[in-house]
Amino acid sequence: MAKHRYKNYMPEDLLEAYTRSADDPEKLDMSDELGLLRSVLSKKLEQSFQDEELDDKTIRSITTLVDKIAKIQTAISDHETKMNHYIHVRSMPILIEAIGRIIKQVVQDEHMVEVISDRIKRLPVLAKSPEVIDVGEE
Repeated sequence: MAKHRYKNYMPEDLLEAYTRSADDPEKLDMSDELGLLRSVLSKKLEQSFQDEELDDKTIRSITTLVDKIAKIQTAISDHETKMNHYIHVRSMPILIEAIGRIIKQVVQDEHMVEVISDRIKRLPVLAKSPEVIDVGEE
């Protein structure tokens, strides 16, 4: 849940939309914004061609929209690329179990398996409390 740093400064009618947006778990997904801008661009082009006139202001407006669309597409692509490099937390137990099976197959010394297992359990990402962080040499 977001901190909502700016809620004290917002008018009521904007606060609900702000809170919903700040709490959105998919806040980095810009596909809705991309669709919105593309719709506005289409509408703007349609109106311009119906008027049969593209004045400088309209051209600048269209150029700005196209630039924003390109930036959002880049942001979406970058986000998707980053997300492909992460392991979801729900997958961690499966990954740990697979690593444990590999260790048991490769390491013959039961004591060494226990030492390795203990060190893995103390990894910060797997530790249940912040105090269990030291994974250095004993």
